[in-house]
Amino acid sequence: MDVETNDYDDLFIPAKKKLGPLRHDEMYGFVPALMFGGPDTLDHLEKVKAVEHLTLLSQIAELQPYSFSDL
Repeated sequence: MDVETNDYDDLFIPAKKKLGPLRHDEMYGFVPALMFGGPDTLDHLEKVKAVEHLTLLSQIAELQPYSFSDL
């Protein structure tokens, strides 16, 4: 993860080129979610509704606090 841009594995620009720009209520999310064992590759990124996706992730596993110094 790039701590300056919060860009996981430099996937933001390739995802934007592949999937298009995001609307105000969207984010790029891994499908299936990483917590379900999905791969962290560009081929598995999709545009998802941000609130719904983050709600789903929070129900799968307890949130773990972290800071960029942990990376």
